Parts: sequence; structure tokens; C-alpha cells
Amino acid sequence: EPINILSKGKTFLKVPISNKDYRESKITITNLDLVSPPDKYLKRIKEESKLVKAASSTVSRRFHSSLKLFLPTEGNKSSEFGVKRFINNEPRNRHTGLDLAAPIGTQIISPLSGKVVLVGDFYYRGKTVFLDHGGGIISTYSHMNKISVEQGQLIEKKEIIGEVGQSGRVTGPHLHWQIILLGVPVDPELFLELAL
Repeated sequence: EPINILSKGKTFLKVPISNKDYRESKITITNLDLVSPPDKYLKRIKEESKLVKAASSTVSRRFHSSLKLFLPTEGNKSSEFGVKRFINNEPRNRHTGLDLAAPIGTQIISPLSGKVVLVGDFYYRGKTVFLDHGGGIISTYSHMNKISVEQGQLIEKKEIIGEVGQSGRVTGPHLHWQIILLGVPVDPELFLELAL
């Protein structure tokens, strides 16, 4: 069935929804604290989750004439959006971003101008940056080795924001890149200037 898009209580667009088959990914994490965190980490994880939720739902009045994004780092696609994850053979949430495998220290650049709305070193995400691109579009960059921007900073398209790393819950160095639209993660590849 289609989803009805409403404006002032009236349907102005009907969007058909179809099923899509996603592949499965099975990974092994040797640090079991990152699989099932001990109680001492739960408060930290809960506080970080609130910060992430608030940053993800930012809707600013900054708008852009183009939403075509530049690839944020040179790397190989190691996991696409929507993959069903199994960690140590236990089913987990689907993958909500695009993973780009690259050596530690590879530069990460902003794919569009924006404002830094969150910077942190999180339990699962590791060193992470959230950028607000206006109109409810947020991009996130996780597992970084180095962060080169500060919260509140305005940045231009293709400006360096940090380096690829392997901080947080990872099996190797890569960038976990998310695009969030009005609080909902969407496939970053839909926005790329050039297809991967």
C-alpha cells in the first residue's frame, strides 16, 4: 500500500512502497564489552543515545539549492545501507549507513556545507561528528581516528572534518557514514553526485 503524504490534512502525494531484499552480514567482535556492555557503561550509553537523538532530529532553516553530496572519503564500500547484521551470531539492528573501508588517517571531508551540531567520543560510534545541512538533513561520521572540527563550527563543502579510524565498535578501520532525513536514516547512495 502507498504512504499518503499530507499537507493541512489533505493528501497531496501518494508514495508507493515496495519490498527490498537486503543481504546479511555476519561479523565477529572479540571485545565482548562492545557486544553486551557491562552495567557500568549503561548510563554512558543512555546519555550518548539522548545526544544522538537530539542531533539527529535537528531541523534548521538553512537550505541548499542542491542535495547532491560528494563522497566524504576515498575508500571501498564495505557495507551498504539496510544490511541485516549478526554480531557473534546474534541478530542486531539493520545497518543504517554506508561503510567505506580506508586506511587509518585517510581524510574525511564534508560532502556539503553545514554546521557541526555534535562532536563526541561515543561507546559504540567511537569518535563521531554530526553535521546539519539544513532542512532536516543531518550527516554523521563515526569511528574516526581524529576530529578536525568543533561543535558549532560552520564548514564548507569539501572541507576536512577529520580522519578515518577504528574507534568504537568496529572490526577494522572504516568510516560509517549516515544521512538522516527528518530523524530517519536513509541510504546515502541516493544522494551521491557520482555512483559508487
